Amino acid sequence: MKNQGRYFLRLSAIIFLSPFCVSCASGIALYKAKQQLKQGDSAGAVIYAAESVREDAKNYDAVDYLVSIYPEAVEKLKQAVDEADRSASKYHLEDLVGTLSSLHAMYDAVSRLPPVFRKKSAVPVSFPVSYQRDRLAEAKGGAADLRYSEGLAFSAKGSRKSWRDAHKSFLKTMVYVPGYRDAEIKSREARELGSDSILVLPFNAGSNASISLDLAPLVNTGNLSAFVGQYLSMLAGGEGFAPELGTIVYSTYMSTLVASASRQDYVRVVERSQIEAMLGERELAVSALADGRVKLDSQGIQGANIIVFGQLTGVVPEGPSQSAKTVYLQAVVEQPIPGALPVNGIVPVEKVTIFVTVLVHTKTSSLTASVALRAVNAENSILIDAVSRTQTIRDTVEWAEYSGDKRALGGIYLNLVDKREEQIRSPREMMAELAKTLVAPAVGSLLAKLPIE
Repeated sequence: MKNQGRYFLRLSAIIFLSPFCVSCASGIALYKAKQQLKQGDSAGAVIYAAESVREDAKNYDAVDYLVSIYPEAVEKLKQAVDEADRSASKYHLEDLVGTLSSLHAMYDAVSRLPPVFRKKSAVPVSFPVSYQRDRLAEAKGGAADLRYSEGLAFSAKGSRKSWRDAHKSFLKTMVYVPGYRDAEIKSREARELGSDSILVLPFNAGSNASISLDLAPLVNTGNLSAFVGQYLSMLAGGEGFAPELGTIVYSTYMSTLVASASRQDYVRVVERSQIEAMLGERELAVSALADGRVKLDSQGIQGANIIVFGQLTGVVPEGPSQSAKTVYLQAVVEQPIPGALPVNGIVPVEKVTIFVTVLVHTKTSSLTASVALRAVNAENSILIDAVSRTQTIRDTVEWAEYSGDKRALGGIYLNLVDKREEQIRSPREMMAELAKTLVAPAVGSLLAKLPIE
């Protein structure tokens, strides 16, 4: 019975509040309509006013407002249609499509209304509509034809920038006529050809990581082939802390770059499988690049026009280590005099010095590394981006033990004696976090320089 009573109470509340909710939604839509009109969007004003009436047909303010603005909005858009027709602009058909679409959206809004009456009137309000569907379809077809032809013209130029322009034109073609000819296929091709392609070589991170990443001389000599050969010949191999960290930093850079590039229109990253296949023939590649028998062409290596080099240095793992220090503390406190009798109900006290010995334990570990990243335009050997970062990840935990009078402990030591020993990460366990902090800003810096015109 109790649950049934709650059900009826909630149902009554819903029934009571429903008119207010409907009226509120209608009022909000009417407010938006007036704002649209202030901004010069008469079609938007009509659409919101119609929504207000649809929410509450007895909102006579909304009905009156819709009746007052509708004729002027229709006339204004019809004039805009005529102006677009007479325009000498290359893209006048696109203007015509936009205007006719707005006009039709306005017609749709009033056509979906139930019979609408003004206050104290028994005659329904009439909203004349005059669709121009054939004209709109014709304008869309013409706009699609123009954008498709424009895309073909851009494609014929063959530059990376013109391919990007072609991609945009083919996309607009499909906005006007979905499925237009082979615009979708050509759009994908144009995007691929217009994209900057980035090849990230494995990072140099061993004891022989001494090659200078100062690439400024390449601007003058243009001998990027020899530099790549030299770089590949010095890639560290084998085992060890630095090579292991270098592999993790490289993998993190690649995954971060791929994820970020996927959100860009014109950036792609050469897959690691392709890079590894290339490095599988490293001996041949190195010698061929170094002595000039193989040149980097306009498409760089593996079709990439951007090559990224990385060098990890200053790798310093420390710990985990533990140390301890002894601290002697004293304090003056008041305490009852032993054996003294109360005087007037007050126990006599004396000042005494108390002592405590604190053994403070500190456990710490850290990992420090520096990374230098350089991105070069393979087409002209010009440096695109240069980032150098040093980062330290540190774990520290402190706790304490004491002997003596706890009252002599200060605030900081009171906290420490309440703590217990905790486990901390080893430098090897910090590698993944360090890699993320090193590479994330570097990826952002490179992508901010793209696309290359």
